[in-house]
Order: sequence, then structure tokens, then C-alpha cells
Amino acid sequence: MLNELISKFPPELQLMLASANSDMNRTKYLLQQSINWNKFLYLADYHRVYTFVYKTFSRLDKELVPKHILDALRQTCQDNTLSALRITSEMVRIRMLFEDHNIRAVVLKGVPLSWYLYGDIAFRPSGDIDMLVTPDEFEQSTAILENEGYCKFSEYDKHNLLPRQLQIYLKHHEHSSHLKYLNSEKRVLLEIHWKLSKCGNILPFPLEGNVKKIVVAGNLLPVLTDEEWLLYLVLHGAGHKWHRLNWLVDIKMFIQQKNIDWLSLDCLAKEFGVQSFLRQALILVNQVFGIVIPSGIELSHDRTAWRLAYLALRTNILDAGKQVWYSGIYSSLFNSSYDLSMNMGLKKKFNYLLKSLGPTAEDIKLVALPDRLYAVYYIIVPFTFLARRLRRIIAR
Repeated sequence: MLNELISKFPPELQLMLASANSDMNRTKYLLQQSINWNKFLYLADYHRVYTFVYKTFSRLDKELVPKHILDALRQTCQDNTLSALRITSEMVRIRMLFEDHNIRAVVLKGVPLSWYLYGDIAFRPSGDIDMLVTPDEFEQSTAILENEGYCKFSEYDKHNLLPRQLQIYLKHHEHSSHLKYLNSEKRVLLEIHWKLSKCGNILPFPLEGNVKKIVVAGNLLPVLTDEEWLLYLVLHGAGHKWHRLNWLVDIKMFIQQKNIDWLSLDCLAKEFGVQSFLRQALILVNQVFGIVIPSGIELSHDRTAWRLAYLALRTNILDAGKQVWYSGIYSSLFNSSYDLSMNMGLKKKFNYLLKSLGPTAEDIKLVALPDRLYAVYYIIVPFTFLARRLRRIIAR
């Protein structure tokens, strides 16, 4: 079933995957097809694999790839390198500030992951800094950031919610594990995490023995151990439906390069209720990139993992990197089905459904009810939902 879905990928997406996987023969074959190069460049940028693509293309005969495509990819890679240098400098500076205040911060993803997996701080594109601190040190960490010119950045700002409206919305809907802070002068976005969480699934906070330090740009940076790092990347990617395929490339690199104790990792994933997410990632890497699944990992009986893999591929095909699930009813069904499958157990599924039926930020803005009357929103929501749909139909 998954092979059939992958065969339906448009040629631009197939070419992107082949070149990102350094598959020279398949890349050459696909370059003989009719390629919409604007769409291809969009996909390579959206999925954050343009550095991999450019590396493969630069090894081919020049006549196989249009010159303006190579030039565009080269420019994007150069811009990414400058961005990575800026982010690295700021990451090291903030990390040292935290250390001066005895804050035990662990760096997640981003530059350290790029260096660890690819030996290059810029090869894995990243647009922000992710740091994990203990809940007890979170308030002190944010105070340091604000003193350094960072301001809290909220995706809800675009809805122009009043403070009380935002408070009500976040209280009932935002099961967050981090806050975003933006330094507009330095053009750096920093996410400060206080737990490793996604879609209600929480990994244990790394103990002192589960943190290691790697040298990046001449500085020691604390990161997770291989098994816990990989498990966090799996949870992160699964929570985002793997809609950016560079996350799967990271999993592929861990499988190919790192000495992971897969049996221990599978047991650890089972202990924290994310075993199906780990297996989903392995299924996707196997199906999309042809990577052999590590021995000892049994996948055939995990129906949830296969269903999640199918839904992830299905939404990628429907969206083609354009995130149309936010506007299309058909694709929204796959999106909702995926989210429901991500919530393991009846309690989590019930909470997800309750949240789905609750008010949006637009509803909160339209009708500002006090907290004690929040339940009334569940009566109002069906009418506001229909009103929004009608407005969109009329606008078309």
C-alpha cells in the first residue's frame, strides 16, 4: 500500500527525494522526465533538503541540470551558511550566559545536530535555536533572554487577541512545552523548552548521565545521548506528521552512521508509550529512502505504526508541501485521523476530540466570554464554524 502511494509522488518530489538520498542513478533517470523546476525548487526549500540536493546535482554532468537551477540552489546554500554562522554565534553566547547563571541548558536539534550528523554546521538547515532547561530554571532563563533583547513571540499575535482572551485560550487549548522568543535586532528566534513533549506524549527529562557534550565551533555544547536524541527526533517528526522530509533524512543518518542500541531504544520507546512512533519513522525511512530496518525491530504486527506511516505519506501527497490541509475538507480528514491516532489511549483520544470541538482563536476574539462561562463556547462553535465556511464560499 505504501509503495503504491510513493509511486504517485509527482516527478518533482521523486527527484527531490532521489537527490536528497544521493541516489545518482535514479537522479539521472528522473532528470530525463519533464520537471517543473519552480515546483522543484519550492519543494527542496520547503522540505529543507536543498543542501543535499545541491551536493548531488553538483556531482552530475553540467548539461543534466539547468544552470539557473544550480545557481539558485548555490545561492540558497550560501545564504543558509551565513544564517548558520549567525545562529551558532548567538547559541554559544546564550549558552554561556546560562552557564554563568548555573542554568543546565541542553541544546536540541539545530546546529549541534547538523554538526553531529553531517560534520557541517550549515548542512542541515535550521532557522532557530532550541534549548531545554529544567522547569525550576525556566523563569530565570526567560528573564535572561528578555534582558538580552528577546521578546516573547506568539503565533496568536496575528489574531490580535486581548490579554484576557489569550489567557482563556491558552489555558484550555495550549498544551505547550516551550515558548518562543525573538531577537529582532539579531534576527534570531529561540525556543526555550521545559519538557520533551509533543501531542501529549512526554519523554523523561534527561538526567546528568544522559547528557553528553560535543565540540561545535570550538565550544562544548551539551546535547542528548544518541538513543534519547533519536527518540526525541522521532517524537518531534511524528508530532509534525513528517511534513518536512529533512526530519526523515536525520533518522536515516542516525541509522547509517551511529551505533544505536536498537533493542534498548525499542524498549525505552515502549516504556514511554512512543514505540509506534519509532516504528513509524523506521517504516517511512525504509519506504522512502530504501534504508534497511535495524535487526531486532519487529514491525509487521504494529498496525498503529503502519497506519501513521500511511497517513503521513497520504498527507504529503495531498499537500505537496503546501499545507492545504488547513483549507481542504478532504485532506483535513486525513489530518484529523492522524492526530487522533497519535493520541494513544482512550483518555488522550477523548481530550483530543474535546479540544477539536472547542473554540478557535477566532471564536475567542468574536465572543469574549469570561472563564467561568467557557463551556458556552461548545454551543457557539458549530455556528461560528458554519459562518466561516459560508464566508469562504461567498468569497470564492
